[in-house]
Amino acid sequence: MKLVDISEFFSDLGGGVRTHAHQKLEACASVGVEATIIAPGDEDRRERRLGGEIIWVKSPTLAFDHRYYLFDRAKPVHDLLDVIRPDVIEGSSTWRGSWIARSWTGPAARALFLHQDPVAVYPHSLLAPGITEERLDQSFFWFWGYLRRLAKGFDSVVVGGRYFADRLARHGIERPEVIPLGIEKQMFSPALRNEARRREMLAACGVDDPDAALFLAVSRHHPEKRLGMVMDAFERVRSGRPAGLYIVGDGPAWRSVHRKARGLPNIKIAGQVADRGAIAEMFSSADYLVHGGAAETFGIVIGEALCSGLPFVGPDRGGASDLAGPGHSEIYRAGDADGCAEAMRRILARDRVELSKAAAAASHDLNTPRAHFDRLLSHYERLLQTRLETAAGHDERAATTRTGRHGMTAPQPDATLPEEPAGAGWISPAMRATFVARWQELKGRPETAIAFKWLRRATLAVVVGYLIFRLTHVGWREVYENLPESPLFYALFVARYFALPLSEIPAYKRVWKVPLWRHVTAFVRKRVYNFAVVGYSGEAFFTIWARRRLALSDGVILAGIKDNNILSAFASNFSTVALIIILALGDNLQPGLDALPGAAVLFALAFLSSFALVAGVMLFGRKVLHVDFRTAADLSIIHGVRMLAVMAIHASMYAAAIPSAPLSAWFLFVALQLVISRIPFLPNQDLVFLGAALSLAPVTGAPEAVIAGMLVAEAGLSQAFNVAMFVATAHDARETPKGKAAQHGLGGGAGLARARAPRPSDGPEEA
Repeated sequence: MKLVDISEFFSDLGGGVRTHAHQKLEACASVGVEATIIAPGDEDRRERRLGGEIIWVKSPTLAFDHRYYLFDRAKPVHDLLDVIRPDVIEGSSTWRGSWIARSWTGPAARALFLHQDPVAVYPHSLLAPGITEERLDQSFFWFWGYLRRLAKGFDSVVVGGRYFADRLARHGIERPEVIPLGIEKQMFSPALRNEARRREMLAACGVDDPDAALFLAVSRHHPEKRLGMVMDAFERVRSGRPAGLYIVGDGPAWRSVHRKARGLPNIKIAGQVADRGAIAEMFSSADYLVHGGAAETFGIVIGEALCSGLPFVGPDRGGASDLAGPGHSEIYRAGDADGCAEAMRRILARDRVELSKAAAAASHDLNTPRAHFDRLLSHYERLLQTRLETAAGHDERAATTRTGRHGMTAPQPDATLPEEPAGAGWISPAMRATFVARWQELKGRPETAIAFKWLRRATLAVVVGYLIFRLTHVGWREVYENLPESPLFYALFVARYFALPLSEIPAYKRVWKVPLWRHVTAFVRKRVYNFAVVGYSGEAFFTIWARRRLALSDGVILAGIKDNNILSAFASNFSTVALIIILALGDNLQPGLDALPGAAVLFALAFLSSFALVAGVMLFGRKVLHVDFRTAADLSIIHGVRMLAVMAIHASMYAAAIPSAPLSAWFLFVALQLVISRIPFLPNQDLVFLGAALSLAPVTGAPEAVIAGMLVAEAGLSQAFNVAMFVATAHDARETPKGKAAQHGLGGGAGLARARAPRPSDGPEEA
């Protein structure tokens, strides 16, 4: 049998996925299965390893962790599959890699091995228990629908634990196969208990009482592991009796973990321990394991603890709950520090010797890696056999050849997976043509031109009146009395105000292929509409302006505006998600959630909506975008750099006004404004932000009156700039006389006037 694992998250610098892949290569080699790992990497290369082969396909890096790469194009992987002709393909992520495995047209059996629960890893870990896991799952209905669609292209979905399988089944994934991962039992044993090692670990925690309880946590430093919650629970327990907490591990959240531990006594952060023998001795020498992670699909650390005779305290969700039992563990509600502390007290009150015996006994039911892969390969054989029988039923020429256990060789029939039918458009070409013809007829009537003229004048009057009203509402006197004194504040305000329109010019130039700097005022007016009136009203103005002033077809104009808006929203939402995660990792988000009523719900909804949009663009961008991948990447970079610049300028602007506050506090203010900007069709976002941001004054350490003065000044300046820019750019709202389009537009007007709406087969240059 030939097995190919398209492993999107395999990395030589990685953790669990790499370990599982290495074990797979060894297990397959021992039974005569040809195993190949196809993984994204920094270059195209191949390597023989552990009896199999690893093939790296050059791919872009993962934005937040440069140890990992993400597949870009399917063709290089499909070309490799065409050469290898595997019998079974395994997809091992919920993202691009598995879609590549699903879409290959060869006859192989397909299995989707899910190593991660993305909803549990991020939304649950960051937002629960403030928002219940059930409510978060309901909010991510779109992801479960996406996963169901992905899973339908595979013959089987494989998971490592019963809890995760039940969770998938509740969300419509049919019959997930549970094949528990393996524990290297020979490395762990209660006999390794070493009292001298135990005393050393207690001493490292600052505890000199040999009868004190020693809690051990072995965990990657990541929000999903909830080490902050574990430390809070331990502090509650430690206040009642002598105890130490010894934490082994490292990870992206190491700064926040170390910072929190420094403020609490009797906690030792030991860092990463590479010596597996030393880890095994720590497991056996500790008294109890305490575990915070509730997003794991299988509890590897819990299994190793049981093999060491180490009882544990763990959450009621995730892989840990699969291995819990009344004889050797205590469980608590995931994410609840008080509940965790109570579970720790309960286990301290029990007989530790009996708990250890029960833990060691429970380990007998665990798989070894060899047993895990025996079951996995047997399952793949059954999938292959079913696939062969199905093919034989449709094609009498199909045949099966068996070469012993795990040694099947599939024939290479001409069967392919059925293609999904393309969805029909909502409006037929005939209906569209009729609509366009009637619209052109209506536009040509004199009364229509008069109506549009008065409508434009009325709109201008309403907008100017509204802006003046809002400016009066802020109050000129209050603005004047609270203006910040730093000149840098005003310089940064101007830079932030014009950053959006100035960055949009190269973005639109990239898709329209015309010079646009002479039309900077139109981009400024677009900003005024979007930020001071109603979101996306600027796009309506800009569309009308472009049709009047630029010698471009409607199709080219609309495609350019659509693509830029999608990618600008992608960059903005990506930045929102990233900033919320960074603040959470640094423990800088919680003070804001505590200070602002309803902030948890507001930030959660912003995170969910932003995450959904980012995921949607990443997964379906090729279907919704008109531009090619390179142009989309260029636009994403332009909008992304602009977002980073705006966030940095905004935080620096506040810091210039009130330099005594930490910069992290001002980034929290920036995050709040980004969150408010996620609310669609909200007028005057600056003024809404002003009211909400006053609640965050305690986070800065500055008096509320000083914060209010700065924010009122900012809001007043924003409204004043909006009024001034709206009046100054009024000429962009005027109708352009017929025949003047080429003068107002761009060089080569005659050629551009003949531009047509691009067809799907056209590239951007043709458009």
